[in-house]
Amino acid sequence: FDEILISAYNSSLNTGKKVYLFYGKNYNDLENINETSHSLSLANADAIFYSKANTTDGFGETVVGLGDINGDMYGDFAIGAPKTNTDENSSDAPEGAVYIYYGGPGKPFTAKTDSIDSYAAKITGTADSVSLGMFAIRPAGDINGDLLQDFIIGEAAYKNNTGRAFVFYGNQQKL
Repeated sequence: FDEILISAYNSSLNTGKKVYLFYGKNYNDLENINETSHSLSLANADAIFYSKANTTDGFGETVVGLGDINGDMYGDFAIGAPKTNTDENSSDAPEGAVYIYYGGPGKPFTAKTDSIDSYAAKITGTADSVSLGMFAIRPAGDINGDLLQDFIIGEAAYKNNTGRAFVFYGNQQKL
């Protein structure tokens, strides 16, 4: 069964918040869905991801399933934090960051998990980047024919909004 990721990004405050993970279940047995309102309570999430480093980094602004990018037969996912400032100059535009999480057997994530301790890879923008991954992380299929899923991270605000995109090939080694 497919998992569900729900971002609780608060756009009015421009701050990243939490991302909730619900492991897939048979919909006939999904006890967490309220039968009257057909709603899912975030309090019943199997795992919660949050940004420990900075509450203004936009963590959770983009959340996407990537497919199996590392060849272990489990789905992987990405959480964007496009307002992350990765250099020493906090007055310039934020470069952005994207956290990659690998799925695994059973339930690899089972508690409140800060992004610092649980990600498999962190992709950060370069010095000339602007908001890497802001609403622009997408699975790309198997571009290079190696039987692993690939993905694309965009950067729409680069060079006065001309934009650019980066292709990442799936890899059986750590990204």
